[in-house]
Amino acid sequence: MKKNQILLFSLFILSITNCGSDNGFGGPGVNPSELPLITGNTDQPNVTYNNNVPDANFEQVSTDGDSTFFEAGFDFNGNNSNDLVFTLVKWADRQVLTVRSRNGFEIPFSGSEFEIFGTEQSILGVDVLNAGIEINNFVTNYTGLSSGFLTNTTANAVNTSANMIIWNGVGYLPFRNGNSSGWLGFRIISNVGVQIGGISVTTLAIRP
Repeated sequence: MKKNQILLFSLFILSITNCGSDNGFGGPGVNPSELPLITGNTDQPNVTYNNNVPDANFEQVSTDGDSTFFEAGFDFNGNNSNDLVFTLVKWADRQVLTVRSRNGFEIPFSGSEFEIFGTEQSILGVDVLNAGIEINNFVTNYTGLSSGFLTNTTANAVNTSANMIIWNGVGYLPFRNGNSSGWLGFRIISNVGVQIGGISVTTLAIRP
């Protein structure tokens, strides 16, 4: 009788250990690299965070008629090249801010078109997210080397914007490069009224 009890107890322990193993990151058998990245979350496994990205001021790069072009760039991987470039175009009473990725990096586009005030042109908007959003299959349309609309102002007021939070808070721009993915938390630096002077980055998150 005693041997039967020991045998039953052993089978019970064996059945528990075979039910699955919890790796501490979201349940049994979950690979941390397969968990969705969450915008603004700075405590996820296998993610590298950089909270010390310096602000980038816009520098004039060219002029064309009454249009003046400025750029501000960010290096994601430390290769001394700008992987994300913000372009600001200014006229006498209006300005347009766009962004594009380079060097194999891609950013998502929302599919919404924005008309540039005072022109007959329209441009696709970039998918800028709020905090707490899972970056998963719902964030699609990643594209590189294409400029995406961020905001347009006229007469010292915001006319349109892909996400208004970038004016008074932090917006999150997802990106990917091969098997790597991440997000950039940023906001607009405005000098007087809505005159854009630079881009401030709160956090750069990359999952290799």
